[in-house]
Amino acid sequence: MKNFILVFFSIFSLTPLFADNYYDFVDALFYEKAGDYKKSFDIVSNINKQENDPFLYKYLFDISSKNGMIKESEEISKKLVEIDSTTSDNWLMYANSLVVQNKIKEAKAAYKKAIELDPDNVDAYYQLAVITVDNPDESIGYLKKIIEIDPSFKSDAYYNIAVIYSSKKDEKKMLEYIDLAIKADKYNPKPYYFLALYWENKNNFNKTIEAYNNILNVEPTNSEVTNRLGELYISTKAYDRAEEYFLKTVEINPEDTKALWWLSILNENKKNYAEAKSYLSKINKWQDDVDMVLKMSYYNIMIGNMDETIRILNDAHNKWPDNPDISYYLALGYMDNGDDKSARNYFEIVISTKPDFYEARYNLGVICERLNDVDCFERHFRYLLLKNPNDASVLNYLGYSLVDRGIKLEEATAMIEKAVSLSPDDPAYLDSLAWAYYKKGDYDKAYSYIKKSLDLIRKRSGDPDPLIYEHEGDILLKMNNIGDAYQSYWATAVLGPKNFDELNKKAMSIVYKINYGDLLSNLMLNNPEKRFTATFDAEFNYSYKKLFKQKNIKFTFNGVMFINPNYKYMNFELLSPLFTPILSFEASNKNYNIKTDISDKRIPNEILERYATDILLAIKWYTTSSFYKDYERNMKVIEYNNGCYYYHSVFKSSDTVELCMKNNAFALDYLKYTSDTSFVINFSDFRPVAGRYSSSDNTYIPYRYEINIDDIRVNLKTKTIDIKYDY
Repeated sequence: MKNFILVFFSIFSLTPLFADNYYDFVDALFYEKAGDYKKSFDIVSNINKQENDPFLYKYLFDISSKNGMIKESEEISKKLVEIDSTTSDNWLMYANSLVVQNKIKEAKAAYKKAIELDPDNVDAYYQLAVITVDNPDESIGYLKKIIEIDPSFKSDAYYNIAVIYSSKKDEKKMLEYIDLAIKADKYNPKPYYFLALYWENKNNFNKTIEAYNNILNVEPTNSEVTNRLGELYISTKAYDRAEEYFLKTVEINPEDTKALWWLSILNENKKNYAEAKSYLSKINKWQDDVDMVLKMSYYNIMIGNMDETIRILNDAHNKWPDNPDISYYLALGYMDNGDDKSARNYFEIVISTKPDFYEARYNLGVICERLNDVDCFERHFRYLLLKNPNDASVLNYLGYSLVDRGIKLEEATAMIEKAVSLSPDDPAYLDSLAWAYYKKGDYDKAYSYIKKSLDLIRKRSGDPDPLIYEHEGDILLKMNNIGDAYQSYWATAVLGPKNFDELNKKAMSIVYKINYGDLLSNLMLNNPEKRFTATFDAEFNYSYKKLFKQKNIKFTFNGVMFINPNYKYMNFELLSPLFTPILSFEASNKNYNIKTDISDKRIPNEILERYATDILLAIKWYTTSSFYKDYERNMKVIEYNNGCYYYHSVFKSSDTVELCMKNNAFALDYLKYTSDTSFVINFSDFRPVAGRYSSSDNTYIPYRYEINIDDIRVNLKTKTIDIKYDY
């Protein structure tokens, strides 16, 4: 209300001056407020033709200045000093209009006239200091005069003097006056900005940081400064400190694009892709920026959200259909998602507009090879070789792809040999060459190259591609070295081959020809120093007849199992829905202790109590690899027949344990126990578990145990395995 009343009286106070044009002037004020300065200017100009009033001239000067009417501003201010030449501010306005037109000499005279009429006109002195900056001593004199007139201007005056000395390259004086500016007003941010830029140009990191932090003391919500500090810390790789300042920026302004972008990059460097994605997603309209779209797709790939990656890139492709980078990353998304046909389509789009986009054409060749389109992969790889005949990677990939299919063996072998000559210590190229000689029937030469490939990998303490071990097995098999061939196949299995079924089929064809003692040593599930804790679901299934009807019952409990092979120790617990033990079993060597507290009526207690001990002893014997230790120490009477081992007197004097390789050439997957009780355990879902030091320490263990007792079936389904080492 107060503002309205002030405007009201200020308008009506004008009526004695130009009452006849009052309503026109009100219209002019409203046009000004609406931003139509030209309309406002024209109305007041018409009024002033009648009134010739200094107030209206000042109003017209203000409006013309706002509207960039340079010539009109000069004419109005000149007219004003003609009407009223005794007012200092009129000459100040006139001088300002002259400066805009670069009429410096005339402006200087007008400013001096303003000072003559008002010796304390600080604005006139300041403008004189500005237009005489090319004459530093004169300019500094005007600034010092301002300090004399009004000491409250000390800080700004000293600051401007420092700027002048900076232009004179007098750094000593410059720093002296900057210091005076700060002492005059420590809350004036200008000197700190000046110092920050000065020290930054001098590459003095510590003083730059100090200056920017001083600005923050004055302007704690200045997000530009917090961002700059973050960028400075990034330049020195102090990423944690950088993150602190970008987080401060986000506190000040949660939508600050620069801070959110850097926070996403910093989290990307920490491989915290979910957090990186979260920050990037907060940037306003990130979907409209190609670089941000590509980043978002990358984060989703790393998180494993391939469907979302493809959706984002498809949207981007629809928005920017001619952008090859979008098409390229969309192709990669489909490639990673296993959709080779879609990947091929988008790679072809890319090279149709950018035929020399190396990565796109190379990956197109890879996709065509996976799709078994020989003409396609040959065409694209040969195009790359025309551009660079010494591209070892292309020579190897094309050569191997042809060799593997038995096509153009001589030319393909020559390509691989050239790749090896260009990069003689590349294990992959040596493997390709070994496979070329295998295909040509030269097994001795093939073996020499595959051995060199694996020796190089071991020397570098790396894990080979499982296919290299598989190739070694195939070569050794052709050389009739069955035992070593099986060892190579087993090494492939514990690395996780792409096509397990094919590998298993090859190994099963020779497994019965191997010395059963050597075979058993490969089938150990563990090594002495490796102990593990597994959590699992225990799923009970059994059926019974009630009133001539078959009843089926199915329910699940949680469980935990701890194994320490070194001490032949196992701890097993079955947990109720309230996570209290309903069955506890602890065994070490020949000693064991079992406790049951079963109140669940669904569990057939009499069967569980009768079988539990024997079943858990059998699981302990199997998981601690005691089956091999008993064989090695000749402690048990053992027979072998067609992939099955028969142990007698394992837990009791009258028992028999049958341990077989039924469906898996790399694991004993069937255990049958016979004594006063009888049951079968099928082991399945075998998975490689990484060794402590290298793949040679890998083991191959089951994640599923299916226990069959008469009409009862219990499935132990492993959820997690945590590996520890004794030393």
